[in-house]
Order: sequence, then C-alpha cells, then structure tokens
Amino acid sequence: MVTVSRRCAAALVALVVSATLVGCDPAVPVPVLAVTGTGSGADASPGDGACEVTPGVGDCTLNAAVDEGNALGRATIILPAGTYDTPNLHVTGDLAIVGDVNTVQLANQEVRVAPGGRLSISGVHSAYITGVHFVVEGTLIVDHASLVVIESVWPAIDVRPGGRAVVNDSLMAQVFMFSTPAVRNAGTLVLRHSVVYAFDTDPNALVLVNEGTTTSAASVITGCSGTPPESLGYNASPGGTCAWTGPGDVVDADLGTTIELSSPFHYTLTATSDLVDAIPVGVAGCGTGTDLLGRMRPVDGDGDGVAACDIGAIERPAG
Repeated sequence: MVTVSRRCAAALVALVVSATLVGCDPAVPVPVLAVTGTGSGADASPGDGACEVTPGVGDCTLNAAVDEGNALGRATIILPAGTYDTPNLHVTGDLAIVGDVNTVQLANQEVRVAPGGRLSISGVHSAYITGVHFVVEGTLIVDHASLVVIESVWPAIDVRPGGRAVVNDSLMAQVFMFSTPAVRNAGTLVLRHSVVYAFDTDPNALVLVNEGTTTSAASVITGCSGTPPESLGYNASPGGTCAWTGPGDVVDADLGTTIELSSPFHYTLTATSDLVDAIPVGVAGCGTGTDLLGRMRPVDGDGDGVAACDIGAIERPAG
C-alpha cells in the first residue's frame, strides 16, 4: 500500500484544483474593432490591439480594421452608416464585419478570403458599377446582405476550388452583363432563404455557374449552368435549368417580383406570386429568423388567413 503524507496530499489536491480551473477558464473574448469613418488607410501597427491609421488618434478605417484583425487572428468589425469605397480587402484571419443593410454600403473593391481565412459578413449592401466581389478561397458566411454587381466582369461571389460559402437571407444579382454570372461556384456553396437573380426581362438569364457542390433550400435561382444544385426543398426558378426535384420545389415559377432600385437593392412580391406563403411553418427554417430587410417570418402574405413563409430572401407583408 502506498501512503501519502498530508503535505503531499494537499499538494496533489491543489494541483488537481489548479488544473481544473485552468481547464475551465472562460474563452478569451473576441476583439471588437469599431470603424470610425469611411475613409481609407492601412493600420499603423497591426497586432497592437488598436485600430488606427494615425498612431494615438484612433482613426479606424475598414481596411485598417481588417489589417488589425488579421494580425490578431480574429476580430469583430463594426461599421457605422456610410459608403465604404476602400482599397481591396484581404482576409487571412477569422473576421466578422457587421453593419446595417439599410445604411451600410460597400463599393468598388475585391474582398478576398484566403485559404484558411474565415469572413462572416452581415448587414451590408453593394450596388455599384463593377461592384464589390468576393473571391472565396477560405470560408465566407453571408447573412442579410444585398450584393449586386452592375455590368461587371466579376460575379458577386466567386467560390474557388477548396473554398466554401454559406449564404443566408441574402440577394446576389448581376445586372446587364449575363456572360458573367451573379455567382460562380467551384467549391462548396450553401444557400438558405436566398436569391440568385438577374435584373432583366429574360427569365432564364444565367446567374449561377456551378462547377462544385451547391446545396439549396427555400431559395430562388433564376438560371443555372453546370452541375444542378442539390435541393433540400422549397426552391424556385422561372425555368427548368436548375432541374429542381426536391419537396416543395417550383419549376417554371411565376416569381411575381418587382425590382426596387432603392438602397438596398431588393424586390417586392405580388400576392399571387408562386413564392408567397409556399413554405409551411416548421419546414425549411420557416418560423425562425427575419428576411433580408429585417422583417419577421412568417406572415400571411396571400391573405388566406394562414401565415407561412415565402421562398427567397424577402417576405411579402400581410395585407
């Protein structure tokens, strides 16, 4: 039998308690970087914990915040209202950019998510000539965003081999240049309650080129090329190019959409649209969350007395 002195026993207990406490230490909070203006300028000293172009001044630009966040490894970047026409952004860390889709606009830049990088972007809109385009070699998460490129040679989202993009409650569109799609995917793409759209009279204009794996639920794609998307149900297209075969899918749908050119770019639905009240509560995420414009789901959009969710990024108001 092994005996342990009281002193040694106490030391062992202290060691165990110490190890337990270390294991239970709370996670280090994610740094929050508050952008102070829409100007441009690199961070003065990336990694020092301060987002500022001029040392000691605190003038934090969007690209300075990305510089600082990359150096720290992770950060949440808060954008106040305004239009951010800044140099190209290169994300290598784990970053979140948060704004208000009604007041925060990105303009004329490439946002590249490098291999191993992760960018979560929510509450922004973009609708400029040439447009903001996201090149995804790492991971991109898009929530409640309106990303429109106008006469652009770039898609709004370009997922490269090995890249991954998850898009929720968002709109991606190409205007007046259909040789370039709104979205190109050569990696992995997941769409939920989103719209990939062409702002034109041609209902089958090419908007998604899929060379990888695309999975879609409760979304609208107005034209597909390449490998057909995998349907998790309740998707819609105005033609048959997406080859939908999932539960609740609508092929040759009457979208009943009217494009709204105000910021952010969005659309309204007629009461007779095939998209309205198409998803029962409890199915495909219906009953949780909000649409692109922040309106709660579901509502009774067709006036039949039963609230249900609409396919796509926008809910038709009741009435």
